[in-house]
Amino acid sequence: MCTNIKNYKLIKKYNKKFIYYGSIKKFIPNNLLDDDKILILFSGTINKVTGLDIFIELVHQINIDDNYMFLRDKVHFYVTGNLDRRDDISSLLNYSNVSLKLNLPYNDYLNLLSNVNLAFNLRIPNSYINNTTFPSKIIEYLRHNIHVISSKNEDLESFKFYNSVFIMKKYDSHELIKLIVEYITLYQSGNLKFDHDKIKSIFCADNIIKYI
Repeated sequence: MCTNIKNYKLIKKYNKKFIYYGSIKKFIPNNLLDDDKILILFSGTINKVTGLDIFIELVHQINIDDNYMFLRDKVHFYVTGNLDRRDDISSLLNYSNVSLKLNLPYNDYLNLLSNVNLAFNLRIPNSYINNTTFPSKIIEYLRHNIHVISSKNEDLESFKFYNSVFIMKKYDSHELIKLIVEYITLYQSGNLKFDHDKIKSIFCADNIIKYI
C-alpha cells in the first residue's frame, strides 16, 4: 500500500507495513561561516523533475539581473549529487558563486552539510515522484539544523515546520528569490528559529517504529 507518511492510522488499520526514510536521534550542530556568506545546497538526484531547470534559472537571474545584484556576493550555491547524463549544467560554470561538487564522497558531503545555511527541495509539484514519495534528504538537512526551501509537498506541509521549512507558494525562480531574501532577513536580524522539538517528535525512531 502506498500512502502518505502521515496516514499512520490507515496503515495500522489495515495491518500494513511501510517504509520510512530515516529518523532523527539527535541534531548535529552546524558550523556556519563567519563571513556572513549564505551557503545554499542543491543536492541529491539532479534532473529536470527534481528542479534542475528552476535552479539554473535562479542562478542566472541572481547573476544577470541587476535587480538582484545585492544577492550575488551574499549567496554561494553548492551542487552535489548525481546528475542525469542527459542534462547540461555547464552554464553554471560561468558564475563564481556556484561550486559543483558532483559525486562527493559521503564524509565530504557530511562536512559540507555542517557549513550549509539553506537547502533546496525543488521537485516539480505535480510530478509522480513528488506525489508518491517523501524527499528523504530533507530529514538529513533538518538533522544538521539546515533550513529548507521546498516546493509544495503534501507530507512535508502536513508536519507544519513553519520555522524550519519555507514552502514555495508558486513554482518559479522569483518565489525562490523571495524566500531566500526572507531567510537572510531573519538570519541577519537574529530572529531565525528552528522546530527542534516538533521535528524530533515526528522523526524520532521510537515514534515511527510503533506504527509498523
